[in-house]
Amino acid sequence: WKMDVDGVTGKPVKQSRSQAVQIAAMLSLFCMGLIPKGSNRMGFIYNANSQRSGKTLLAKLAIMTITGSFKAQPWKGKEDELNKLLDSEILAGSMYVCFDNVRGYMSSQTLEGLMTSPQWTGRVLGRTQMFTADNRMNLFITGNDCIVSPDMSHRCLICDLFVEEGDVQERQVENLIDEPWLMDKENRRNILSALWGIVRAWGNAGKPKASSFGYKPRLGFERWGEIIGGIVGFAGFGNP
Repeated sequence: WKMDVDGVTGKPVKQSRSQAVQIAAMLSLFCMGLIPKGSNRMGFIYNANSQRSGKTLLAKLAIMTITGSFKAQPWKGKEDELNKLLDSEILAGSMYVCFDNVRGYMSSQTLEGLMTSPQWTGRVLGRTQMFTADNRMNLFITGNDCIVSPDMSHRCLICDLFVEEGDVQERQVENLIDEPWLMDKENRRNILSALWGIVRAWGNAGKPKASSFGYKPRLGFERWGEIIGGIVGFAGFGNP
């Protein structure tokens, strides 16, 4: 956590890196048209110490707001199965892939390649025919005590969640947010309006880059990082 001062009201604002990562995840899908073609996009990992932490809900918030629906994939540890899945999703033009409830150590040369390949070459399922298509996939991973390889860690921003209660059933939820809430047209419209307001204000301010706030984008993801990090930083959420 970090304290900052609101430039408009002068009141203290509490910043969280994980909160900034969540805003970046939402903007990554919302601002796909702003990212130069061929740029690498960072992935997002939601890691928690316990079940019922809200990690999948945050992934849904980032995805459903933009796409209107959500589909999760079980983690496929075998590279050939993972290749088939990604071939199918990229051929279908999917904007994202989400692996839900990943446990233990995660490492994959296929996913690492996905994150740094502007174009993807694969095989049409059930045929010997090959294809090459633009890769516009955004990667989301959720897990409890999930540990990723150094190469995957470099390619992803991590949102850490911590459940304080020993029994998650004891948690008191005052304002329930679930799939029906996210699918409600008014709620979705309000979130999209907020995202559009952030981007519009950033554009009117001259589109400041992340580096103008002292943030250093990850190597290999500079173009994506300068834009998305710049929007997040300009909106006052801090450095993701």
